[in-house]
Amino acid sequence: MKDAILDIGSNDGINSICLALLNPKMKIYSFEINPSLLKLIKKNKRKMEKLLKQKIKNLFIQNFGLSSSNKKKKFYIYKNNHLSSLHRINFKNVKKYFPSYMNKNFNHFELIKIINVKLLKLESFVKKYKIKSIAYYKSDTQGEDLNILRGGGIINIISFGKIESTIDPKMNLYKSKNYFSFLNKFLKKKNFQISKIDHIKNLNNNECDVYFFNKKKLNGFKVNINYNYSYISKILNNKAKFRHKFYFFIFKLKINYLKHLLN
Repeated sequence: MKDAILDIGSNDGINSICLALLNPKMKIYSFEINPSLLKLIKKNKRKMEKLLKQKIKNLFIQNFGLSSSNKKKKFYIYKNNHLSSLHRINFKNVKKYFPSYMNKNFNHFELIKIINVKLLKLESFVKKYKIKSIAYYKSDTQGEDLNILRGGGIINIISFGKIESTIDPKMNLYKSKNYFSFLNKFLKKKNFQISKIDHIKNLNNNECDVYFFNKKKLNGFKVNINYNYSYISKILNNKAKFRHKFYFFIFKLKINYLKHLLN
């Protein structure tokens, strides 16, 4: 397995699991520093293995995070687990632009607890695990994404990627500088080109997923990232209807075919 895939801030692990199944010749490294989400990733992995009746051997779950330097840092866990971050919430902006996230029935940004977490530079991780090529780089870390790339040093080994960013700094959810303008300049400087920008609808279109590729290293496009996250989530959470089950039937056929090619 020469190529690696990095899923940084893997949340429930479904993306990592699908990427591992669809790219059996690659090593998939799944990063999550939220303890409750780490448990969920492992649980979902076991569920998928049971459904497919096979072990997912090329998925490696990491219980530490990545950043611009090797250090320990505070991690803020909020009531809505998916919004937990290495950065504090900018409550001034939340009250002004996202008031529905702080309603009386469910305050998404209620601070539950603060924990200390271990962080590594991307470059340190790559050297430690002797990674020669990152075929696909996916990052969704609630404000830390650009810092991780800045700690890369050797990010020229990335072929293709997707990273979350903030468009308007004045509406930033977190006290961080994970701005699209900064990301755009950084990627251009490092010889990457942006191919697509997808706006995330539930945050006033101020958060976006930025797709980029290395102009000198295009083998990342050989990575299979075609799967329906929502449908797989329905299957793993026992909420599937006929269309989800039919999709999963086709998905299993595809996985078995890829497995057959390896033999």
